[in-house]
Amino acid sequence: MTEKKSMKEKKSAAELKALIMRELRQHPEWHDIEDVAITSPARPHEHPNWDAAFTMSGPRSAPEGAFRFARELGAKFDLA
Repeated sequence: MTEKKSMKEKKSAAELKALIMRELRQHPEWHDIEDVAITSPARPHEHPNWDAAFTMSGPRSAPEGAFRFARELGAKFDLA
């Protein structure tokens, strides 16, 4: 079985985190998000090779828009 190489630009976890945190700060309604961690789950090559996990300041889930933005970045960038 041949492994396919991704043609997406590669970014470090720190770079991906910085991009996400910059976007989060542009949305005052997402103020409960305190931090984001970039994780690298094992997945088939056709899926992004990283995930974003959000740390919240209270007992609520991260807004869907934050996850949507992370998915958009996952479509553009691979974790280096």
